[in-house]
Amino acid sequence: MRLAALTFLAASLLSAQDVPPAGSYKVEFLIHDDGDAKATRRYTILMDPAGKGVFRVGQRVPVSTGKDTMTYVDVGVNVDARLRMQGSKALLSSDIEISSAVPLSGPGSSQPKILQVRISSTATLAPGKQEMIAAVDDPASSRRIQVEALVTPVP
Repeated sequence: MRLAALTFLAASLLSAQDVPPAGSYKVEFLIHDDGDAKATRRYTILMDPAGKGVFRVGQRVPVSTGKDTMTYVDVGVNVDARLRMQGSKALLSSDIEISSAVPLSGPGSSQPKILQVRISSTATLAPGKQEMIAAVDDPASSRRIQVEALVTPVP
């Protein structure tokens, strides 16, 4: 009898860990890059109101800093997001960094050129409605980057 009660309690605790906390939100970022044939990348994270979400996706690129010294530069997509609810609206603050390394061509050019776009945005969003929060034309690469966000309550 006691073993059955412990088994039931353990099963209840395990299944409770799989369920998001009440009041959680799924936050999705869609990054459209018209300079890329694969064009759209999607990043999704589960957040609590007043929570913070962080994405770090990319690689480290070696860059020479001197005759025999090397440093590494992180390139890829970095997203830092903070979520707050204001009544029925979601206040989403985002810092987004998109970077890539492009090899330089020509004699004696072994260093990559680092292309970087940084976007800081604070937007009030209606939950369940996907909205564009930023768009930028990158003059260094002739790319157009658009960022959309979608905040959805998790039942």
